Amino acid sequence: MIHLKRSSSYILLLAFSGFIFAACSPVSTPPGPDMAAGVYIQSGYEFYRWEEGLALMIWFDRAKSSACSSSSSTSDPVFVLRCHALTRSDVRFDWLLETEDGVTANFSIDGQSFDLDGGKLFLISTSSGEAEVVQIKRNLSSVRPEADSIIEFSLDDPVIQEFIQDSSETELAVRALAAFFSHLHAGEYDQAVGLYGGTFDIMIDHNPEINPDDHATLFRNACTVNGAQCLEIKSVILDEQASPTEFKFAVEFKNEDGSLFELGPCCGATETEQPPQSVFIYTVAKSATDDYVVLEMPIYIP
Repeated sequence: MIHLKRSSSYILLLAFSGFIFAACSPVSTPPGPDMAAGVYIQSGYEFYRWEEGLALMIWFDRAKSSACSSSSSTSDPVFVLRCHALTRSDVRFDWLLETEDGVTANFSIDGQSFDLDGGKLFLISTSSGEAEVVQIKRNLSSVRPEADSIIEFSLDDPVIQEFIQDSSETELAVRALAAFFSHLHAGEYDQAVGLYGGTFDIMIDHNPEINPDDHATLFRNACTVNGAQCLEIKSVILDEQASPTEFKFAVEFKNEDGSLFELGPCCGATETEQPPQSVFIYTVAKSATDDYVVLEMPIYIP
């Protein structure tokens, strides 16, 4: 059963185009979209854009997985997109989109039809154990089928942002994680110390001449002398919630030019023996002072 409200949408990545010839006259295959899909914090997104103008976005909570398949034929020139998503609480819902021209479409979620004139952005909440859909009117013309574009657009929209950040404890943990690395990157080591709850043992071993209690200077040397990669975060995905106030996040970092940071093989190993790593797990937990702190140090390159 679907409870209809009013609101928003999702995203994925693919491209479909081509021509099929039947009988004696050429027939164009129904148009397919550029697509993008992913997870931000713990919400999943899907986005579809047709060159002809149609665009549709979906966001859903507690994302675990999603998948889509498409079909078309010359005898029935309709592009059909069938998708489903599964949440961490094992709630599944399906959606179906059919279009002949990449401008208009029939769209349904779990068999419930939606008039896209009422909005092409959908927010799907599953906290009740079933899909609750909110449909919203939004201008999606500026959104590209790319993660950065989708997330930037969504975080600039108060309604979508509230949906994504619905779990207040998770959001507080993410903010602490982002602020920690932002302060380190900016050289604001005193502020970074307040967001760190891990050990200083390695930093102390690397800097025997520094007072072990001078944590800000230890971080300064780690970032500027010892090889710690004090980079800003590129993306964050909730990997595991160990307790109501302890979270593990899968984190990607960005280089100074904005490109994805990758940690290459170490100590003479080949890329086959030690493939480059771009995703790193960081734990954020609530401290004795009721603040969220990061428990792992920045990545080190020897």
